Amino acid sequence: MPNAMCISKLKTLSLTHALTRVLTLALVSVGTANATPIPDDIKINAFAVGAPIHTFSVLPSRESVEKTEKAGAKLNLSRNHGKTVAQPIPFPASLVEKNVYHFMLDTGEVRELPFDAKQTYFSSDEKVATLADGKIRGVSSGDCTIYTQAGKGKKIFALVTVDWPVQNPVLPYAWQMNIPDCEAHTFNGKLHVYGSLDASVNQFCSPCLTPVVTSDLRRWENHGIAFSSYDKTQPYPKRILWGADVHFYRGKYRLYGSYEWFGAKTRNHSYVVESDKPTGPFNNFRWVREKASKKEIEGITAKVYVEKDGTRYLIWAPTEQPTQDNHLLVAKLIDHDAIDEKSVHKIGGLKDFYEGPSIRKRGDIYYLIYDENCGPITKKNHTPKRLSYATSKKIDGDYIYRGVILSIEEIPGNINIQGSIEEFNGKWYVFYHKGLNNTPF
Repeated sequence: MPNAMCISKLKTLSLTHALTRVLTLALVSVGTANATPIPDDIKINAFAVGAPIHTFSVLPSRESVEKTEKAGAKLNLSRNHGKTVAQPIPFPASLVEKNVYHFMLDTGEVRELPFDAKQTYFSSDEKVATLADGKIRGVSSGDCTIYTQAGKGKKIFALVTVDWPVQNPVLPYAWQMNIPDCEAHTFNGKLHVYGSLDASVNQFCSPCLTPVVTSDLRRWENHGIAFSSYDKTQPYPKRILWGADVHFYRGKYRLYGSYEWFGAKTRNHSYVVESDKPTGPFNNFRWVREKASKKEIEGITAKVYVEKDGTRYLIWAPTEQPTQDNHLLVAKLIDHDAIDEKSVHKIGGLKDFYEGPSIRKRGDIYYLIYDENCGPITKKNHTPKRLSYATSKKIDGDYIYRGVILSIEEIPGNINIQGSIEEFNGKWYVFYHKGLNNTPF
Protein backbone atom coordinates (compact mmCIF):
# COMPACT_ATOMS: atom_id res chain seq x y z
CA MET A 1 0.00 0.00 0.00
CA PRO A 2 1.72 3.14 -1.14
CA ASN A 3 1.47 6.12 1.25
CA ALA A 4 2.71 9.70 1.04
CA MET A 5 4.51 11.70 3.68
CA CYS A 6 2.89 14.96 4.65
CA ILE A 7 4.01 17.96 6.65
CA SER A 8 1.97 20.43 8.69
CA LYS A 9 3.36 23.62 10.13
CA LEU A 10 2.20 24.34 13.67
CA LYS A 11 1.38 27.91 14.58
CA THR A 12 1.77 27.30 18.30
CA LEU A 13 2.62 24.50 20.68
CA SER A 14 1.19 25.11 24.13
CA LEU A 15 0.50 23.14 27.28
CA THR A 16 -3.09 22.56 26.27
CA HIS A 17 -4.46 21.78 22.84
CA ALA A 18 -2.30 23.63 20.32
CA LEU A 19 -0.96 20.55 18.59
CA THR A 20 -2.44 19.94 15.90
CA ARG A 21 0.14 8.13 5.17
CA VAL A 22 -0.64 8.75 -0.38
CA LEU A 23 1.65 6.18 -0.53
CA THR A 24 4.11 9.25 -1.61
CA LEU A 25 5.11 12.37 0.54
CA ALA A 26 2.71 15.31 1.23
CA LEU A 27 2.98 18.82 2.66
CA VAL A 28 0.51 20.74 4.83
CA SER A 29 1.01 24.28 6.04
CA VAL A 30 -0.72 26.16 8.84
CA GLY A 31 -2.23 29.40 7.67
CA THR A 32 -0.02 32.14 9.15
CA ALA A 33 1.03 35.50 7.83
CA ASN A 34 4.24 34.01 6.45
CA ALA A 35 2.67 30.91 4.94
CA THR A 36 2.43 30.32 1.19
CA PRO A 37 -1.09 31.35 0.04
CA ILE A 38 -3.31 28.33 -0.56
CA PRO A 39 -6.65 28.35 -2.40
CA ASP A 40 -9.56 28.79 0.02
CA ASP A 41 -11.61 26.00 -1.55
CA ILE A 42 -9.29 23.33 -0.18
CA LYS A 43 -8.94 24.41 3.43
CA ILE A 44 -9.64 22.01 6.23
CA ASN A 45 -9.94 22.58 9.95
CA ALA A 46 -7.68 19.99 11.50
CA PHE A 47 -6.64 21.38 14.87
CA ALA A 48 -8.74 20.35 17.84
CA VAL A 49 -8.81 24.01 18.88
CA GLY A 50 -10.07 25.14 15.49
CA ALA A 51 -6.92 26.71 14.01
CA PRO A 52 -7.09 26.48 10.20
CA ILE A 53 -4.72 24.22 8.29
CA HIS A 54 -4.46 24.75 4.55
CA THR A 55 -3.63 21.70 2.49
CA PHE A 56 -2.77 21.60 -1.15
CA SER A 57 -1.88 18.97 -3.71
CA VAL A 58 -0.28 20.20 -6.94
CA LEU A 59 -0.50 18.12 -10.08
CA PRO A 60 2.75 16.69 -11.47
CA SER A 61 4.24 18.25 -14.58
CA ARG A 62 2.71 17.52 -17.99
CA GLU A 63 5.93 15.69 -18.87
CA SER A 64 5.48 13.35 -15.90
CA VAL A 65 1.90 12.59 -16.90
CA GLU A 66 2.91 11.92 -20.53
CA LYS A 67 5.67 9.55 -19.43
CA THR A 68 3.23 7.66 -17.23
CA GLU A 69 0.66 7.35 -20.02
CA LYS A 70 3.32 6.19 -22.52
CA ALA A 71 4.18 3.44 -20.05
CA GLY A 72 0.59 2.24 -20.40
CA ALA A 73 -0.58 3.40 -16.99
CA LYS A 74 -3.55 5.58 -16.18
CA LEU A 75 -2.86 8.61 -14.02
CA ASN A 76 -6.03 10.04 -12.52
CA LEU A 77 -5.12 12.97 -10.30
CA SER A 78 -7.14 15.55 -8.42
CA ARG A 79 -6.41 18.76 -6.51
CA ASN A 80 -9.25 18.08 -4.11
CA HIS A 81 -7.97 17.14 -0.65
CA GLY A 82 -10.68 14.59 -0.03
CA LYS A 83 -10.30 12.64 -3.29
CA THR A 84 -8.25 9.57 -4.09
CA VAL A 85 -5.49 9.34 -6.68
CA ALA A 86 -5.02 6.26 -8.84
CA GLN A 87 -1.47 5.79 -10.07
CA PRO A 88 0.79 2.78 -10.71
CA ILE A 89 3.17 1.92 -7.88
CA PRO A 90 5.49 -0.83 -9.11
CA PHE A 91 8.49 -1.53 -6.92
CA PRO A 92 11.25 0.48 -8.64
CA ALA A 93 14.41 -1.51 -9.30
CA SER A 94 16.40 1.59 -8.35
CA LEU A 95 15.18 1.38 -4.77
CA VAL A 96 16.55 -2.13 -4.31
CA GLU A 97 20.09 -0.93 -4.99
CA LYS A 98 21.53 0.78 -1.93
CA ASN A 99 23.73 3.20 -3.90
CA VAL A 100 21.03 4.97 -5.95
CA TYR A 101 20.54 8.62 -5.03
CA HIS A 102 17.57 10.94 -5.56
CA PHE A 103 18.00 14.70 -5.88
CA MET A 104 16.03 17.87 -6.65
CA LEU A 105 17.51 20.80 -8.58
CA ASP A 106 16.33 24.20 -9.78
CA THR A 107 16.72 25.38 -13.39
CA GLY A 108 20.17 26.90 -13.75
CA GLU A 109 21.46 25.40 -10.52
CA VAL A 110 24.88 23.73 -10.65
CA ARG A 111 25.66 21.17 -7.98
CA GLU A 112 28.43 18.77 -7.10
CA LEU A 113 27.23 15.22 -6.59
CA PRO A 114 29.13 12.34 -4.98
CA PHE A 115 30.46 11.07 -8.31
CA ASP A 116 33.14 8.39 -8.56
CA ALA A 117 36.05 10.01 -10.42
CA LYS A 118 36.84 6.65 -12.09
CA GLN A 119 33.41 6.47 -13.74
CA THR A 120 31.87 8.31 -16.73
CA TYR A 121 28.31 9.48 -16.16
CA PHE A 122 25.49 10.24 -18.62
CA SER A 123 22.16 12.04 -18.41
CA SER A 124 19.11 10.27 -19.86
CA ASP A 125 17.64 13.64 -20.90
CA GLU A 126 19.93 16.63 -21.43
CA LYS A 127 16.89 18.84 -21.86
CA VAL A 128 16.38 18.33 -18.13
CA ALA A 129 19.91 18.14 -16.72
CA THR A 130 23.46 18.11 -18.12
CA LEU A 131 26.79 16.92 -16.73
CA ALA A 132 30.17 18.66 -17.01
CA ASP A 133 33.36 18.77 -14.95
CA GLY A 134 31.99 16.42 -12.33
CA LYS A 135 28.94 18.60 -11.73
CA ILE A 136 25.25 18.48 -12.69
CA ARG A 137 23.26 21.45 -14.00
CA GLY A 138 19.49 21.83 -14.04
CA VAL A 139 18.27 22.86 -17.51
CA SER A 140 14.46 22.73 -17.43
CA SER A 141 11.53 21.21 -15.57
CA GLY A 142 11.31 17.42 -15.68
CA ASP A 143 12.86 14.15 -14.56
CA CYS A 144 15.97 12.30 -15.75
CA THR A 145 18.29 9.48 -14.77
CA ILE A 146 22.05 9.80 -14.21
CA TYR A 147 23.74 6.53 -15.12
CA THR A 148 27.01 4.78 -15.98
CA GLN A 149 27.62 2.14 -18.65
CA ALA A 150 28.06 -1.36 -17.25
CA GLY A 151 28.96 -3.60 -20.19
CA LYS A 152 25.93 -3.57 -22.52
CA GLY A 153 23.67 -2.31 -19.77
CA LYS A 154 23.22 0.81 -17.69
CA LYS A 155 23.75 1.21 -13.97
CA ILE A 156 21.61 3.88 -12.32
CA PHE A 157 23.48 6.37 -10.15
CA ALA A 158 20.74 8.89 -9.40
CA LEU A 159 17.23 10.04 -10.27
CA VAL A 160 17.07 13.82 -10.66
CA THR A 161 14.01 16.06 -10.73
CA VAL A 162 14.27 19.71 -11.80
CA ASP A 163 11.86 22.41 -10.63
CA TRP A 164 9.61 20.20 -8.54
CA PRO A 165 7.17 22.59 -6.82
CA VAL A 166 6.73 22.85 -3.07
CA GLN A 167 3.61 20.80 -2.65
CA ASN A 168 1.79 17.78 -1.37
CA PRO A 169 2.88 15.08 -2.08
CA VAL A 170 6.34 16.24 -1.11
CA LEU A 171 8.33 13.84 -3.29
CA PRO A 172 8.25 13.69 -7.11
CA TYR A 173 6.00 11.03 -8.60
CA ALA A 174 8.87 9.89 -10.81
CA TRP A 175 10.76 8.72 -7.73
CA GLN A 176 7.94 6.25 -6.89
CA MET A 177 9.04 6.52 -3.30
CA ASN A 178 6.15 6.02 -0.91
CA ILE A 179 7.14 6.61 2.71
CA PRO A 180 4.48 6.11 5.38
CA ASP A 181 4.78 6.03 9.18
CA CYS A 182 6.77 9.28 9.17
CA GLU A 183 9.16 9.91 12.06
CA ALA A 184 11.10 13.17 11.70
CA HIS A 185 14.35 14.16 13.42
CA THR A 186 16.84 17.01 12.99
CA PHE A 187 20.49 15.96 12.70
CA ASN A 188 23.38 18.30 11.82
CA GLY A 189 21.01 21.11 10.82
CA LYS A 190 19.06 18.95 8.35
CA LEU A 191 15.64 17.39 8.70
CA HIS A 192 15.58 13.60 8.26
CA VAL A 193 12.29 11.75 7.80
CA TYR A 194 12.28 8.03 8.51
CA GLY A 195 9.48 5.55 7.98
CA SER A 196 8.66 2.32 6.26
CA LEU A 197 8.59 1.98 2.45
CA ASP A 198 5.43 0.98 0.60
CA ALA A 199 6.40 -0.89 -2.54
CA SER A 200 3.16 -2.53 -3.64
CA VAL A 201 -0.49 -1.60 -4.00
CA ASN A 202 -1.53 -4.67 -2.03
CA GLN A 203 1.02 -4.89 0.77
CA PHE A 204 1.82 -2.65 3.68
CA CYS A 205 5.53 -1.72 3.89
CA SER A 206 8.41 -3.70 2.31
CA PRO A 207 11.83 -5.22 3.15
CA CYS A 208 13.54 -1.80 2.76
CA LEU A 209 13.91 1.43 4.71
CA THR A 210 15.03 4.67 3.04
CA PRO A 211 14.95 8.12 4.71
CA VAL A 212 14.63 11.46 2.93
CA VAL A 213 16.52 14.62 3.88
CA THR A 214 16.01 18.36 3.47
CA SER A 215 17.69 21.54 4.65
CA ASP A 216 14.82 23.88 3.75
CA LEU A 217 11.57 21.84 3.50
CA ARG A 218 11.59 22.72 -0.21
CA ARG A 219 14.14 20.46 -1.86
CA TRP A 220 14.48 16.87 -0.73
CA GLU A 221 17.07 14.19 -1.40
CA ASN A 222 17.56 10.50 -0.72
CA HIS A 223 20.83 8.59 -0.38
CA GLY A 224 19.51 5.12 -1.18
CA ILE A 225 18.44 2.22 0.97
CA ALA A 226 19.54 2.69 4.57
CA PHE A 227 18.65 -0.80 5.80
CA SER A 228 17.16 -3.85 4.09
CA SER A 229 16.21 -7.38 5.02
CA TYR A 230 17.40 -8.39 1.52
CA ASP A 231 20.81 -8.40 3.18
CA LYS A 232 21.83 -12.06 3.58
CA THR A 233 23.26 -11.31 7.03
CA GLN A 234 19.75 -10.73 8.38
CA PRO A 235 18.04 -13.50 10.38
CA TYR A 236 14.94 -13.63 8.17
CA PRO A 237 15.88 -12.38 4.66
CA LYS A 238 13.28 -10.52 2.59
CA ARG A 239 10.78 -10.20 5.43
CA ILE A 240 8.78 -7.01 5.99
CA LEU A 241 10.26 -4.11 7.96
CA TRP A 242 7.70 -1.91 9.64
CA GLY A 243 8.16 1.76 10.55
CA ALA A 244 11.46 2.96 12.04
CA ASP A 245 12.83 5.55 14.45
CA VAL A 246 16.39 6.92 14.76
CA HIS A 247 18.34 8.74 17.45
CA PHE A 248 21.98 9.74 18.02
CA TYR A 249 23.62 8.30 21.11
CA ARG A 250 27.27 7.90 22.08
CA GLY A 251 28.71 8.51 18.63
CA LYS A 252 26.29 6.34 16.63
CA TYR A 253 22.95 6.77 14.90
CA ARG A 254 20.73 3.95 16.14
CA LEU A 255 17.68 2.79 14.19
CA TYR A 256 14.90 0.91 15.97
CA GLY A 257 12.05 -0.84 14.22
CA SER A 258 9.80 -3.89 14.09
CA TYR A 259 10.73 -6.95 12.00
CA GLU A 260 8.23 -9.46 10.67
CA TRP A 261 9.29 -12.80 12.15
CA PHE A 262 8.17 -16.33 11.26
CA GLY A 263 8.12 -19.18 13.74
CA ALA A 264 5.18 -21.21 14.98
CA LYS A 265 3.18 -18.19 13.93
CA THR A 266 3.80 -14.76 12.46
CA ARG A 267 5.10 -12.27 15.00
CA ASN A 268 6.80 -8.90 14.99
CA HIS A 269 9.97 -8.41 17.02
CA SER A 270 11.84 -5.19 17.80
CA TYR A 271 15.44 -4.75 16.59
CA VAL A 272 18.23 -2.18 16.56
CA VAL A 273 20.92 -1.40 13.96
CA GLU A 274 23.53 1.37 13.92
CA SER A 275 25.46 3.66 11.56
CA ASP A 276 28.03 6.45 11.52
CA LYS A 277 25.64 8.54 9.37
CA PRO A 278 21.96 9.40 9.83
CA THR A 279 21.24 8.17 6.29
CA GLY A 280 22.97 4.82 6.84
CA PRO A 281 23.82 2.22 5.82
CA PHE A 282 22.79 0.68 9.13
CA ASN A 283 24.27 -2.60 10.31
CA ASN A 284 25.23 -4.60 13.43
CA PHE A 285 21.74 -6.11 13.72
CA ARG A 286 20.51 -7.10 17.19
CA TRP A 287 17.16 -8.05 18.64
CA VAL A 288 15.95 -5.87 21.50
CA ARG A 289 15.48 -8.05 24.58
CA GLU A 290 14.61 -7.96 28.25
CA LYS A 291 17.93 -7.64 30.09
CA ALA A 292 17.44 -10.43 32.64
CA SER A 293 15.18 -12.91 30.86
CA LYS A 294 16.75 -12.40 27.38
CA LYS A 295 13.22 -12.55 25.97
CA GLU A 296 12.80 -10.64 22.70
CA ILE A 297 10.47 -7.67 22.66
CA GLU A 298 7.37 -8.54 20.65
CA GLY A 299 4.98 -6.02 19.18
CA ILE A 300 4.70 -3.19 16.69
CA THR A 301 5.88 0.40 16.16
CA ALA A 302 8.88 0.48 18.51
CA LYS A 303 10.09 4.05 19.11
CA VAL A 304 12.76 5.58 21.36
CA TYR A 305 12.77 8.81 23.35
CA VAL A 306 16.03 10.27 24.75
CA GLU A 307 16.03 12.65 27.72
CA LYS A 308 18.56 15.48 27.99
CA ASP A 309 20.45 13.52 30.65
CA GLY A 310 20.85 10.57 28.26
CA THR A 311 18.16 8.36 29.79
CA ARG A 312 16.46 6.43 26.99
CA TYR A 313 13.01 4.90 26.83
CA LEU A 314 11.53 2.33 24.44
CA ILE A 315 7.84 2.83 23.60
CA TRP A 316 5.95 0.06 21.81
CA ALA A 317 2.60 -1.69 21.42
CA PRO A 318 2.93 -5.31 22.60
CA THR A 319 0.05 -6.68 20.55
CA GLU A 320 0.85 -8.34 17.22
CA GLN A 321 -1.96 -6.52 15.49
CA PRO A 322 -4.29 -3.94 17.01
CA THR A 323 -6.95 -5.60 19.15
CA GLN A 324 -9.58 -4.51 21.64
CA ASP A 325 -6.89 -4.75 24.33
CA ASN A 326 -4.51 -2.52 22.40
CA HIS A 327 -2.22 -0.44 24.57
CA LEU A 328 1.23 1.14 24.82
CA LEU A 329 4.17 0.11 27.00
CA VAL A 330 7.20 2.18 27.98
CA ALA A 331 10.44 0.93 29.57
CA LYS A 332 13.98 2.16 30.21
CA LEU A 333 16.65 1.14 27.73
CA ILE A 334 19.69 0.11 29.80
CA ASP A 335 21.68 -0.96 26.74
CA HIS A 336 21.16 -0.40 23.02
CA ASP A 337 19.52 -3.82 22.75
CA ALA A 338 18.09 -4.33 26.24
CA ILE A 339 15.35 -2.93 28.45
CA ASP A 340 14.95 -3.13 32.19
CA GLU A 341 11.85 -5.32 32.42
CA LYS A 342 11.23 -4.07 35.95
CA SER A 343 10.61 -0.59 34.52
CA VAL A 344 7.89 -1.65 32.04
CA HIS A 345 4.82 0.54 32.50
CA LYS A 346 1.48 0.59 30.70
CA ILE A 347 0.55 4.06 29.44
CA GLY A 348 -2.98 5.06 30.25
CA GLY A 349 -5.33 7.83 29.13
CA LEU A 350 -5.18 7.24 25.37
CA LYS A 351 -8.51 7.21 23.60
CA ASP A 352 -8.94 4.27 21.15
CA PHE A 353 -5.17 3.81 20.68
CA TYR A 354 -4.35 1.82 17.51
CA GLU A 355 -0.59 2.11 16.80
CA GLY A 356 2.19 4.53 15.83
CA PRO A 357 3.34 6.31 19.01
CA SER A 358 5.73 9.26 18.79
CA ILE A 359 6.86 11.36 21.77
CA ARG A 360 8.37 14.84 22.00
CA LYS A 361 8.91 17.11 24.98
CA ARG A 362 8.50 20.88 25.21
CA GLY A 363 9.11 22.52 28.54
CA ASP A 364 7.99 20.01 31.14
CA ILE A 365 5.23 18.51 29.01
CA TYR A 366 5.44 15.27 27.01
CA TYR A 367 3.38 15.19 23.79
CA LEU A 368 2.40 11.69 22.65
CA ILE A 369 1.13 11.56 19.06
CA TYR A 370 -0.57 8.36 17.97
CA ASP A 371 -2.91 6.68 15.49
CA GLU A 372 -6.45 6.77 16.93
CA ASN A 373 -9.15 4.37 15.80
CA CYS A 374 -12.52 5.88 14.90
CA GLY A 375 -14.29 4.38 17.88
CA PRO A 376 -13.43 1.26 19.90
CA ILE A 377 -11.43 -1.41 18.05
CA THR A 378 -13.53 -4.47 17.19
CA LYS A 379 -13.26 -7.26 14.63
CA LYS A 380 -15.37 -5.15 12.28
CA ASN A 381 -13.97 -1.73 13.16
CA HIS A 382 -10.34 -1.16 12.20
CA THR A 383 -10.45 2.51 11.19
CA PRO A 384 -7.20 4.17 12.37
CA LYS A 385 -7.81 7.42 10.52
CA ARG A 386 -7.17 10.02 13.20
CA LEU A 387 -3.79 11.44 14.12
CA SER A 388 -4.35 12.39 17.76
CA TYR A 389 -2.35 13.36 20.79
CA ALA A 390 -2.24 13.30 24.58
CA THR A 391 -0.03 15.02 27.15
CA SER A 392 1.62 14.15 30.46
CA LYS A 393 4.24 15.53 32.86
CA LYS A 394 5.79 12.06 33.16
CA ILE A 395 6.87 9.97 30.16
CA ASP A 396 5.69 6.82 31.94
CA GLY A 397 2.69 8.42 33.56
CA ASP A 398 -0.95 8.53 32.63
CA TYR A 399 -1.72 10.86 29.75
CA ILE A 400 -4.58 13.27 29.17
CA TYR A 401 -6.27 12.91 25.79
CA ARG A 402 -6.23 16.28 23.99
CA GLY A 403 -7.97 15.62 20.68
CA VAL A 404 -7.55 15.01 16.97
CA ILE A 405 -4.73 16.75 15.09
CA LEU A 406 -5.71 15.56 11.64
CA SER A 407 -8.28 13.14 10.25
CA ILE A 408 -8.45 11.27 6.93
CA GLU A 409 -11.88 9.79 7.57
CA GLU A 410 -13.02 11.06 4.16
CA ILE A 411 -10.68 8.60 2.37
CA PRO A 412 -12.40 5.26 1.66
CA GLY A 413 -10.94 1.84 2.39
CA ASN A 414 -8.63 0.68 5.15
CA ILE A 415 -6.07 3.44 4.78
CA ASN A 416 -4.49 4.58 8.04
CA ILE A 417 -2.62 7.61 9.26
CA GLN A 418 0.58 7.79 11.31
CA GLY A 419 2.88 10.66 12.06
CA SER A 420 5.14 12.67 14.33
CA ILE A 421 6.03 16.24 15.22
CA GLU A 422 9.45 17.89 15.07
CA GLU A 423 10.88 21.36 15.64
CA PHE A 424 12.94 22.61 12.69
CA ASN A 425 14.51 26.06 12.40
CA GLY A 426 12.45 27.31 15.33
CA LYS A 427 9.08 26.10 14.06
CA TRP A 428 7.07 22.98 14.79
CA TYR A 429 5.78 20.72 12.02
CA VAL A 430 3.54 17.67 11.83
CA PHE A 431 4.65 14.84 9.52
CA TYR A 432 2.13 12.23 8.44
CA HIS A 433 0.98 10.10 5.53
CA LYS A 434 -2.28 9.68 3.67
CA GLY A 435 -3.36 7.26 0.97
CA LEU A 436 -3.75 8.64 -2.54
CA ASN A 437 -3.91 5.40 -4.47
CA ASN A 438 -7.32 3.98 -5.15
CA THR A 439 -6.66 0.59 -3.55
CA PRO A 440 -8.44 -1.51 -0.93
CA PHE A 441 -5.85 -0.19 1.54
